[in-house]
Formats: sequence, C-alpha cells, structure tokens
Amino acid sequence: MATAAPPAVRRIKLQHVVRIYATFAPYLKPYWRQLTLASVSLAGTVAMTLLQPWPLKLIFDYVLLDKRMGSRAALLLSRMGHGKPGLLLVLCIGLVLIVLLNGLFYYANRYLLALVGRNVINDIRMDLFGQFQRLPLSGESRTGDAVLQLTSGVKALRDLLLGHVQKFAGYALSFFSALAVMLWMEWRLTLLAVVIIPPLWFVSHRFSANIRAATRLKQSKESEMASIVQETVSSAAVIQAFTQEKREKRRFARESTDSLAAAMETTRWGRGFNQLVKLISTCGLALVVYYGARQVLGGRLSPGDIVVFTAYVTNLYSPIEKLSGLIAGYMEALVSGEAILELAERTVPIGDLPEAVKAAPFAGQVEFRNLVFGYEPGKPVIRGLNLTVEAGEMVALAGSSGTGKTTLMNLLLRFVDPWEGSVLIDGQDIRQLKLKSLRKQMSVLPQEPVLFRRTVRENIAFGRPKATEEEIVEAAKAAHAHHFILNLPKGYDTVLKERGANLSTGQRQRLALARAILRNAPIVVLDEPVTGLDAITEAQVHEALWALIQGRTAFVIAHRLATIRRAHTIVLLEGGQIIERGTHLELMEKSILYRALYEMQYRHVETGQSG
Repeated sequence: MATAAPPAVRRIKLQHVVRIYATFAPYLKPYWRQLTLASVSLAGTVAMTLLQPWPLKLIFDYVLLDKRMGSRAALLLSRMGHGKPGLLLVLCIGLVLIVLLNGLFYYANRYLLALVGRNVINDIRMDLFGQFQRLPLSGESRTGDAVLQLTSGVKALRDLLLGHVQKFAGYALSFFSALAVMLWMEWRLTLLAVVIIPPLWFVSHRFSANIRAATRLKQSKESEMASIVQETVSSAAVIQAFTQEKREKRRFARESTDSLAAAMETTRWGRGFNQLVKLISTCGLALVVYYGARQVLGGRLSPGDIVVFTAYVTNLYSPIEKLSGLIAGYMEALVSGEAILELAERTVPIGDLPEAVKAAPFAGQVEFRNLVFGYEPGKPVIRGLNLTVEAGEMVALAGSSGTGKTTLMNLLLRFVDPWEGSVLIDGQDIRQLKLKSLRKQMSVLPQEPVLFRRTVRENIAFGRPKATEEEIVEAAKAAHAHHFILNLPKGYDTVLKERGANLSTGQRQRLALARAILRNAPIVVLDEPVTGLDAITEAQVHEALWALIQGRTAFVIAHRLATIRRAHTIVLLEGGQIIERGTHLELMEKSILYRALYEMQYRHVETGQSG
C-alpha cells in the first residue's frame, strides 16, 4: 500500500504560535512556584551531567596512567594517607554521588512538571467544556472534534506549554554548557565538533515541513474516525434496521486505512530524520576522536581529556539527535494547539450584556416585536413577526415544517438573538436579563426526550438539583411515571443507559414531563410531549400536562389534535410570518390554509379517536 503524500496544507505561521502561547500561557501563572523549582532541578540535572565524566578523567590520568598531579592535589592526597587507592575510592564515591544527585534532580523535575501539567490540563479542559456548552446550537463542530480536543488535544497542548518547552530549555542548556566547557578545554577540537552543526540544521529545516504536513493529515484522519465512531454508536438502531452494517464498516475501514497511512507517513519522516541525524553526528564524533587521539599521541592532550571531550561531544550532539522526535511532537502539539485556539477564540454569540440584570419573577406576558432572524446571512426564517401572549395563556404554533416554529422558541429561550426587533417578557427585553435568571424561569419539554446516564432521580431533578425526595416523587406521580419507576431494578436509584436506552419511548417521555413539572416555571415550552404514548397513557399524561400549564404561559409546537383544541390561541405560521390566529373553531371557519393543514395532519387523529 502506497503511503499518502504530505498534503499541501496551510503553514502554522509565527503569529499563530505567538497567539497560542499568549492565550494559554496564563494557565501556568498559578503554578509559578512549582515551575521555578522544576527549572532549578533541570539546571541541576544539566550540571550533574557535565560533572559526570570528570571522575573518569581523573581515574584515567592520575590513577591508571600515573600522570603527575598539581602540588595542591598531591598535598590533599598525602593527607588522606591512602595514596592512589584512596583517590580511586574517593573518585568512585564521587561518581556515585553525581549519578544519585542527577537522578534526584531529574525525578524532582519530572514530578513537578507532571503535577503542573495535570492541573493545567484540568483547567483548560474545564474552560473548553464550558465553551462547548456556550456555542450556538447550529455550530459546525462535529462531536468527534469535540471529543478529540477535550482528550488528546489538551494533552498535546500541555506538552506544548510544558513538556516541549522544558525539553527545548534542557537541550539548549546542555548544548551551550557543553560547548562552553569544550572551548575552555580545547578550542580546536571544539571547532571540529561544531562543523557538522550547519548540515544538521539544514536537514532539520528540510524535514520539519514534511513532518508538520504529515502530522496535520494524521490528526485530521483521527478526528474523522472519532466522528464516525460517535455517529455509528448513536445511530446503531437505524443502521441495524436498514441492514447497513457492512457499508458503515467499509466506511470506517476507509478512514482507518487513511489514518494508518497518515500515521506511517509521520513515522517515515520522523524516523528517517532521526537516522540521518545519527549518521551525521557519528561522523562528527569520529572526526573528534581521530584528531583528539592524534593530540594524545603527540603529548598535547591526556587520555582523560579525550574521555571528557568525547562525553561532551555526545552532550553536544544528543539534543540535535533528539530534535527529530521533538520536532514531530512539537508540530503535532502545534496542530492541536491551533485547533483548541480556534475553539477558545470562537465567538459565543449569546451571552450576558454588561448592563444585564437578574430577572425578577416573571408574571408571564411575552411579546415578539418586529422580529427578523435567520441562520444564514440574507436568508431570514422569521420575517417581521409580531405576537403578544398574555400571562397564563396557552398558544399553539402550527404550520408546515420550516415555517419558523422552533426558531421562534429558540428566540424566546435566547439560544439565538434576532437580527431586528426584540423579545420581551413582562415588557422587558430579554437581552437585558442575565441568561441564567431568564432560563431558570422556563421549562422546556422537547419532542425527543433527552435523558442522561444518571439515576432516575437525578434525571427528574435535572432542572432543580436541590429538590427534595418528596417533590421528585410528586412530580413523577403527576407525570404518571411513579409506578413504572418503582418497577425498575433499583427504583429511583436506577442508572439509565445512554439516552435512556433501557426505557421505552413512553417512559422516557414521562420522565421528561416529570422534569418539567418539577421545574415549576412560569413559562413552559412544549414540543408535543405525548408522542409515542399509548392511548390510555396519553390521556393520563394530558391530564398532568394541563395541570402543568394551568396559570402558566405555555407555547406548544402542535402536532396533535388534543393540543390544538385546548389552546387559547392557535398561531398559523407560513414563511416565517403569522398569517392566521384564533381558536380552533375560528380558524376552521375562516382559514382555508388552516383547514387544509388540519385535514392533512389532524383529521386522521380525530377519526381514530371518535372511532
């Protein structure tokens, strides 16, 4: 199988990198003490690495080869009283101590970075999660992207902020420290050692673009796979019902194959770079050993000097050899960082205005005044709509699909804001109210009930987490859900499966209705809450529903005859405008469109009920 060629992708510009660090570096501020200690321990690790070859040099020169010591060293050795065996013992102990200190410094550095990293990940992840919840309902982000960014994405961002920065700092400190000591020891050998650095830089520069492109493609394919998995799991019933398992498996296999090819492309460029760097580094080391050995034979250097110098050449080249893996990781982290930055900077269109105030308890009068709104520029869904609903009134919204019924409710709940006009509650523009205080005084019951992977009790109390056990039970009884809840394995403590998969459609609807009843809000938004119920249960739930609505302002997106007939006012929408309004009987008499809609959507219900 041929590997995929690196795609022509947009480069990550320097200003993007600066914006990433400017946006997320403040998350490190609360942990500056731990980061300072981590930096000190990093410096200690580099210092111990520089000291490590010196005991071996002294053993070679003064113990094994009997090189003449300086007067002070000889005096110190004579006072120890053990001669060369004593010096050998001291040097070996020193070697162990250096390695021990190196390990302690390294452990402290890694532990502190891990501690800060976990906290930073949690802080960023919590903010991202909040950002996802505030994004508009029509957002373009796929679920797979969200999962990827909240899991592996933030981990890559942690590496970008901490891991890679520390590695770069450690490599730079090790490189320049070794270079300084090498220049002090023998500048000619040092120049010979650094002569290969320009070729190494050139190779690094040429390979990094391919590594970055392959990494971006790999992440794109991983995101696509995550989206397919999420879509397949959430749509398993439909896939099985239409016997499309093999087709979906082939679709996933294509993406998996592409993802594998992209991952192998990243590996190919990274490993190839790594091996080329090793070859060039080995050539440089061979030059140093050859020239250094000639210096030893000529009496200008000692064998111990070559031992130290060789170790320092390794320290000099090691950061460059590790640069391939660091570049690949850094590029991958940059791609993730850019994706998360895009999310963090995405405008949340709906939020509290600076002058917003907490909403007082609503009486319930609602006015839609000169509303104009659409989801795409130049394509309004609501066009100059005006409607006033008095407190305690029930309004049914009727009309064919796409006429603006759901959009009107989204405007009321302030999921979106109008292009023109305003929505007022008790005479006050809802944009002047704090969002939480606005929505806390509304109950929403969607046609497709939304249940969470929590206990039955927690699902009912979702809108009022502090509700008492008695209030929860009373709400369940009012929704005719109490009986079937008691028959569940653990009653109210039964944990529901994802989306309430261990309940029937009717049971899910009744739990959602119990949640709305418990909310006890002055304004209620219903999207036909009796869908999927049998006739007997539907009649029972209607009783609870009307009890819920009594004394409250209610908006109902109407699909059923019983809802239509009970409404104080039926509003008929067409093309985002109100074309008729009145009671069921009034509209049947005066509206040809309403009669046609009624005959098409509701007559069969009436016939079935009367029969």
